[in-house]
Amino acid sequence: VCDEEPVPTTLNFSEWQSILADDASPIFESNNIAARVKKFVNSQFWCAPWGKFLRRDFLINNKITLPQMKIGDDVIWTFKIICLAKKILRISSRVYVNRDNKISVTQANRSPEDELSFWTDPLIIGVELLDEFMQNVEFFKTNPNARLHVLNYFTGMKFNFMANAFKALEPTEVYKIFLRKFTASGSTQPALIAYLLLMNNLYRNELVK
Repeated sequence: VCDEEPVPTTLNFSEWQSILADDASPIFESNNIAARVKKFVNSQFWCAPWGKFLRRDFLINNKITLPQMKIGDDVIWTFKIICLAKKILRISSRVYVNRDNKISVTQANRSPEDELSFWTDPLIIGVELLDEFMQNVEFFKTNPNARLHVLNYFTGMKFNFMANAFKALEPTEVYKIFLRKFTASGSTQPALIAYLLLMNNLYRNELVK
């Protein structure tokens, strides 16, 4: 499906964003969950699964699995690891081989309607999974502000991916798509949620101006 040779003859080595570690040497992350969560909501943890080495028994014992989502599953998976791991060793050098696949789910060309619909699915599923997980973590029980920061970070990511679709569609079209998606998800208040998400985006744009 990649429309390429199994082992390409030319490979480009890539480094993701900037160095996120405090220095060039490997370091242990703080055991303080507040410090880890702060780094998470500031995009200082790379969520790609292939950027990590993990103990299999740690994942099994903590029931950490990738949720059934088309995209965004690695963000939730990584967040659970950050909250539950006793030790995290960060290696600052992140050189990897990048295959530029134009038909991948992240790079595929979609109409504005399909793009908005595509990113609404992980928004619906992801927020519920994050909130359900945080309900059972003592830190978030006693720090509700941190819980909201995590939810805001995740939803903000999805809204950023929806930005071009929002610009291309009329507000009434956006509302209809949200209404359809939340109705299909089984929400008891699809009209209210669709309206609030639409207005949230409109107000966010006003604040940016």
